[in-house]
Parts: sequence; structure tokens; C-alpha cells
Amino acid sequence: MKIVSFILLVPFLCRPALGQAKSAWVTAKSGCEVREGTLIDADNNWRGNDIPPVAQVYYVMVRCDPTSVRISILDTAGVLGKENAYAAYSVREVAKNTGASVVVNAGSTASYSTPIPVGLLIVRGLVISKTNLKATHGAILCVGKKGVTIGPLSQQRPTPKGCSYAVQGGPLLSRDFKEADSNRTRRTIAAIDKKGRLIILVTKSNTFLSSLRSLLYDSSSDLEIQSALNLDGGMSSGIMFAQRGVVGSVDNLVASVIVIAGR
Repeated sequence: MKIVSFILLVPFLCRPALGQAKSAWVTAKSGCEVREGTLIDADNNWRGNDIPPVAQVYYVMVRCDPTSVRISILDTAGVLGKENAYAAYSVREVAKNTGASVVVNAGSTASYSTPIPVGLLIVRGLVISKTNLKATHGAILCVGKKGVTIGPLSQQRPTPKGCSYAVQGGPLLSRDFKEADSNRTRRTIAAIDKKGRLIILVTKSNTFLSSLRSLLYDSSSDLEIQSALNLDGGMSSGIMFAQRGVVGSVDNLVASVIVIAGR
């Protein structure tokens, strides 16, 4: 795989007051762009009489044109070897093994000692793990010949057609998403914009999904998001750029990863 360098922006300086901010997109030769930003995360579950607690959350976005880069979804056990007793099955190990430009965590795992995918996982057209039809508000990220798509689970077609790579996540973050958040946690989000580009968002600290929905579908934003999907979060959430830039956790066990490399 061809390694494409990414330019990471200098982290935002500390500000005396909380506020939302974002950098300009920094373009790499691969067709991907990087943006850093901060958002205000308000606790919508607050039942007090005063102003609800808020937090300032740092995030990074990567926006990639699937016609300019290779996007795949891989199972860490397949990449690093199922019988490899020394493997941590982490984002960092996959980045070192593949030499990819970007590696980010994807689907959930059923075990913290062995990478066992939860829900649908398709790698190179092969179903590694079947769809979990009991998942609430579940959805599928699909990479195929026609591009990258995000769509809801279908009881009639649990395994979507035309996907060379696919991973199940949830909930599906639509424009009118209003599901109550139970807690803040670190997040990894995949989204598709109006031009069919894949956008990956990873937060450095804990946040509510409702705050990310507001960020993604902000009418004044240049993102033009068409659909978005929550992927595995918490201790699994992490992204690595060309083995240099890191946001979140990249050394913990994950079952699957999204891998982006230059053509």
C-alpha cells in the first residue's frame, strides 16, 4: 500500500471561555483532508433548575474521496493472525502491518481478550460475522464498486448486496435523531456527504451522540452530511495517521478497522 502523508494541524490553544471552533480542511495528495475542531457538549439529560453542565470536546475529522483512495474494512484477527499469541489486535498494529495512511476502529467486539466481531462484518466479499438483527437502530457501512454508503438494517435483506467490505454499527444518526443519551463516551463516527465522500470523526474526550448529530447536520456547516453511523466507542475509539498522528486509543483490542490507503 502506498503511504500518503497527512498534515495534522497544531492543536487548538487553550481558550479562557468555552466555544465551538474548527480549522480549515488541510488537503493531502491522496484525496483525503483533515480538520480539527472543538464542540460544546451539553447534558440534555440535566434536570436541574440552572444551566446544564457543558464540556468542550476536541475532535478530528478525515474526509476521503473513494475515487481517489482505497477504502477497506478489515478484521484484525485476519490481518494479524488468529493464532498470534503476541498480537494485541490494535489499530496501531494494523497500521504498522499495512502501512496505510489512516486506520480507525470500526465494529464492536464481544471479547476484550480475543477479537470477536459483533454484527455484520464483510471482508473482501466474505462474511466474517453475520448481521445482528436484534440491534436497536442498527445500520451498515458498505464499501462497494459504486462507492461508500450507510443504510439501516433490513430484516428482508440482512446481508446487503454489492458490498466488498461492510461493518455493522449503531445507532444510525439521522438528521432527526433524538434518542436520549445515557452517558458521555469517546466516539467514532462514519458519515457520507452529498458528494459521496467518507468522513470519519473521532473525539478525544467523552461526548453525547446528540451533540455530534448537531455538529454533523448543522445547517451553517460545509459538511453536507447525508447519513451517519455511530461505530464502536469508549476505550475502542481511536484513529492513527500514517503511524504518526494519534487521536484516542490505538493500543486496545478491536475486532475490525477501517483502512484508508493511497491508490
